[in-house]
Amino acid sequence: MPSPYRRLARGYALLAVLVVIASFSAAWVAHGLRVASERTDIRAQRDTLRALRDAKLALIAHALSEDNTPGTLPCPTSDLDGSLDNSVPGCSNATTDVAGRLPWFKLGLMASRDGDGECLWYVVSAAYKNMGNVRDRGDSRDALNPVITSSLRLDGSVVTQPAALLIAPGRALGGQGALRGTATQYECVGGPASAFLDSDGTSNADGDAFYVTAVSTTAFNDTVMPISREELLRPVLRRVLVTLASDAPSPDATSPSIRDELQIRMGSLGNGTVADLRNASNSHQFDLRLHPLAESVSGSACPYDGTQKQAVSWLCFNGWYAFMDYSAMNQTITLSMDRTDPTAYACTMSVSTGAVRCGYGA
Repeated sequence: MPSPYRRLARGYALLAVLVVIASFSAAWVAHGLRVASERTDIRAQRDTLRALRDAKLALIAHALSEDNTPGTLPCPTSDLDGSLDNSVPGCSNATTDVAGRLPWFKLGLMASRDGDGECLWYVVSAAYKNMGNVRDRGDSRDALNPVITSSLRLDGSVVTQPAALLIAPGRALGGQGALRGTATQYECVGGPASAFLDSDGTSNADGDAFYVTAVSTTAFNDTVMPISREELLRPVLRRVLVTLASDAPSPDATSPSIRDELQIRMGSLGNGTVADLRNASNSHQFDLRLHPLAESVSGSACPYDGTQKQAVSWLCFNGWYAFMDYSAMNQTITLSMDRTDPTAYACTMSVSTGAVRCGYGA
């Protein structure tokens, strides 16, 4: 018969085994919870980046298809249903950057929500807003072309001048939850910018031109995605050249097509059209190799009346002709984001066929 001391030792050993098992179980559960939390965070980050990317692509597509001035962006909205109301303060002011909600319905998107279920915010630079008449470009408003600048700054960089910013606000931090409204299936949660956007030395909620990105903390969880000038204007380069060779009817009923109507000004060399360039008998007008197509006017100097209506108004008012180079040797017209840099993104149109190819160093 085991002695009392032996039975007591066995009891302690069993208790020790149970403690070890419990410790391992607790550690395993904690590990599982941590892994689950990390997976949830990763899933939320993935959904946030997907929402920002989809919104960015939708805005770029919208800018490309804009007929008033290709490359311009819609104003943010104050409507929670994503429609475009142009009622956000500053929308009609040519020199004011504007922040508000993304007009997701106008862009053909479902309610654009980040990984925490919050709708995206959107900031557009004054120069890129699609507001006002195209005839104001080059005068009271900046012409939209490869040298356009932006007043927006991200992380204090003078080099980084985004055309627009998309911001995913993330879950409510601190007292933000008390300032937010109630979510609905088809509408965004209401509330002031301070209820959604955070500060890390620089505030993303104060409506000025300065915005910041930072590592996510308990006080900051905004995810900011910029839209650069290049990202916005690269596809517009192709549209400019395709327009030059277009067979579409000109707004001026006296001309059968845009390519027959659109005057390319070359200073003392005289004027000509893409149709003229295809005609060998008129080649003497365009016999300087790599000579800039010298469009000397923009803004109010662009003809716009019953006798001199521009075939494509936005080309003249935004000064696009000044950025084209014609090669008599190659019979091409080239349009570059930076004509001083041979490796810059550019598009080249064959005068004879109208085919356009684009790329870096094209």
